[in-house]
Amino acid sequence: EDGTNWGEHHFEIYGDGELIATYDLKVADLPANVDLQIENITKLEVVFSGQIDNGVMNFANVIIK
Repeated sequence: EDGTNWGEHHFEIYGDGELIATYDLKVADLPANVDLQIENITKLEVVFSGQIDNGVMNFANVIIK
């Protein structure tokens, strides 16, 4: 996959049903660190939208403490 079919992506992160962060990504964007305070959150949900080529968004080196 060369990424030529990718457009802009948007994702939202919810903690216990409350929006805690939003991010917009473009094809040429470099990887970025995402650091969230999630103490006392029991349900973490990530919602994607936009022109995701194959319906998959990949995350690398995810650490949840």
